[in-house]
Amino acid sequence: MTSSTRNENPAEREKEEDCSKMINEMDLWDPFRKMRKMQRKTLGFFPEDFMADTRQPLIDIIDKGKKLQVTAELPGMDKKNIDLKVDDRQLQISAEAKQETKDKKEGYYHHERSYQKFFRQVPLPAEIMTQEAKAEFKNGILSIELPKKHPEKKEKGHKIRVE
Repeated sequence: MTSSTRNENPAEREKEEDCSKMINEMDLWDPFRKMRKMQRKTLGFFPEDFMADTRQPLIDIIDKGKKLQVTAELPGMDKKNIDLKVDDRQLQISAEAKQETKDKKEGYYHHERSYQKFFRQVPLPAEIMTQEAKAEFKNGILSIELPKKHPEKKEKGHKIRVE
């Protein structure tokens, strides 16, 4: 602070100095700083940079009595790029698309790349019969039907085929 903006009251000035000291100490105290530094050296980037490119699809979960109906928005995806996994109480949706376009004309060159990734892990409000799960993808909307499990049955996770 310059002398013209500095608080002349000694108690207030001491309070301001204590606040400044605390802020500086907070900047220095970062339990993950060394881990990020190591990741930057080994990977060349921060994992947060990668995750920033991954979007979470918008979803709706509707309880329809004997089944759960899950709807997810995956704009720009093709059904062959969608991967679904379900176990008793959890649904995992992931999708990835890469696109590249090139134009060459006399005196003109244009090259673009795009990349989209979706990922979402959803806890389910009821146990599911994983073998009977069905999924359909149409116009960027993924519809998943998950029949509820009877209490006496126990099943392992199962991969769902997208039609």
